[in-house]
Amino acid sequence: MCSQLGTFVQKAYCSGDSDVPDRIVAVLDTGLHSKDGFAFSCVAVAFLESEAWHAPEPQKFVDTWPDGIRSKLRRSGVRRHDARGCAARLLALVVDAYGAQLRRGRFVG
Repeated sequence: MCSQLGTFVQKAYCSGDSDVPDRIVAVLDTGLHSKDGFAFSCVAVAFLESEAWHAPEPQKFVDTWPDGIRSKLRRSGVRRHDARGCAARLLALVVDAYGAQLRRGRFVG
C-alpha cells in the first residue's frame, strides 16, 4: 500500500498538486517516529525505497519535506550508492581472480 501511495504522491506532485502530496508526506513522517513497526516499515521501505525519489526531478519537492522523512530518504540514497559501489568492487575482484576461466566459459571455484 505504501509503495502505491508513493506512486500516487509522485503523480499528484507532477500534475501540479502540492497540497495533497505535502499533507501525505507530513503524515508519513509521523510514521517514522511511530513505535508501530508496520508504520515505520511502510514508510522507510515501501514509500522511501522507490528509485523515483532518488532521481533529479523530484528533488525540489523532496527539499520541502519535513526533516525526519527527508533525512531518512537521503540516508537511504547514500546506502544505495555505497551498495552499488561495493557490488562493483566485488565484481571486479571476481573477474580479476577468475577472469581467464570465465572467458574460457568454465568456472572452477
